[in-house]
Amino acid sequence: MKNLFVFVFALFALAGCNSKDVEPIHAGEALAGTYSVTSFLFTRGDSTYHLPTLPYTVQGSQIITGKLEVTRLEAMNQVSLKLTLQEPGEPDAVFPIDNVEVRPDGDEYDLHVGSTQLATADGTTVDFDVTTRDSQTGESIVLKFEAKR
Repeated sequence: MKNLFVFVFALFALAGCNSKDVEPIHAGEALAGTYSVTSFLFTRGDSTYHLPTLPYTVQGSQIITGKLEVTRLEAMNQVSLKLTLQEPGEPDAVFPIDNVEVRPDGDEYDLHVGSTQLATADGTTVDFDVTTRDSQTGESIVLKFEAKR
């Protein structure tokens, strides 16, 4: 009986051991990758740059394209975003946003910098929508875009 007790105890002890610790799931992994920007709006004061459909084409030639790169950071549930608009013969317009917090919300994720929500994402689509004011001029600034894998 004593041997049976030792055997059962050893069996449970071995069953509780795991050679690998389970890593917590990083919410940024679900979003990491490259997306094609499908629409873009930037407004500052009275100036508006609106591309309702991307890539923007004229007579069948692509004139403006956009991409969004989402990179998982080492910090838990943090990503960086890099929005790039490209126009042939012009320097790329790049909008980097670092240290974006990814907060799970049901089947989607909310992307935040501090208390400001920047976007919602589901792993296939990112809907970015931020409105703020320039602290020096008081001008309204709006940045909206949609990106899809």
